[in-house]
Amino acid sequence: MEPVRIGVIGAGDISMVYLNAIARSTALDLRAIATREPQVIAEKANRFSAQAVSVRDLLADEAIELVVNLTPGAGLVDLALAIRSGSRHRTEAEFIVHSVEVMEAIVKSAKTRSVVDLVSTCERPAIIDPEADAALIALTASPFDLAENASAH
Repeated sequence: MEPVRIGVIGAGDISMVYLNAIARSTALDLRAIATREPQVIAEKANRFSAQAVSVRDLLADEAIELVVNLTPGAGLVDLALAIRSGSRHRTEAEFIVHSVEVMEAIVKSAKTRSVVDLVSTCERPAIIDPEADAALIALTASPFDLAENASAH
């Protein structure tokens, strides 16, 4: 099986946890890291053999199959919807949200399109599969375990 080509949006404090986990996984191939200011992430991208790109360029890259969204709460939902608005055949994304209401909005969006999302309210990670009647709740310590499961769908 080929590794899932992945892009990460957000390069704040938590990003190193995700980037290191992605780098250790044989199931994931980090292609790009994006922020509002790509020049800020050049060093991180170089360290992980990825491209430092703008958010717009990452979302336009048809080769990226899975997007990890590490942006803070204020722009989270808008970005989640933008991730889905592209012409990709299938988009998978991981979101950490801080309320059930935001999670439900993302779930509703996922179910109206053919996407699989990983969504978490910090306490309740879930895989949202549009072919299932309800979210598949998967309590796990690692969001990358969920990513590997979602890529099998």
